[in-house]
Amino acid sequence: MPGYIYLPVPTQEMLGLAEKFRNAQTAQGKEQYSILHNYESGWRKGFTRAIGLGVLRSVSAGDKLYVMSHGSEVGSRFTGASRGATMQANGEWEGGALKKYSPAQLAEVIQKEGLTTAFVRLHLFICGSGLKPRQEGAKPFAQALAIALGDLGYKHIRVLGYVAFRVSPDNNQISGLMHTPGGDFYRPLNESMVAYGPTGGQVPIPALMDAGV
Repeated sequence: MPGYIYLPVPTQEMLGLAEKFRNAQTAQGKEQYSILHNYESGWRKGFTRAIGLGVLRSVSAGDKLYVMSHGSEVGSRFTGASRGATMQANGEWEGGALKKYSPAQLAEVIQKEGLTTAFVRLHLFICGSGLKPRQEGAKPFAQALAIALGDLGYKHIRVLGYVAFRVSPDNNQISGLMHTPGGDFYRPLNESMVAYGPTGGQVPIPALMDAGV
């Protein structure tokens, strides 16, 4: 089935990470996912959504969709990326202005980009997206997003987040390994995931997985 990478904040850093993801897929003999994103900023972004040309309008209910963005290794209430950041000599990105979304805000963006309400599997390629933030009463980003999408009519949605320490689109990650707290230990990808339905309840992972994940 087709797969897509959606960049809610399509900075040069995020575009580079998406290409690393795709290159790793090629190295493993897999078909590359298509990268989807709107304009990084400005009036044209809202205009394309308003006239029905959202970048998610062609994604079918049974496709796979990865949302790629930054989070927090200890769980986050927001996701985003820094517009205008520049790559340093050490390969790190610094500077720029952070554009971030809460789960409710991201749900609205996804809706406005035209994703069908029949959609099922939404993967959050976001650090700590399955971890509960330290703030009192906070929910894991994946759970809060699932609830927000459910409220917008996505009654079949399953939002998959990662409880591992760090998510990185390198060969190890794409081949099914993920860094975990406590050092350089790696474990299978599907052991580092959690999934939530439209009312916030946890749902089984195996039924949502296949060889292409």
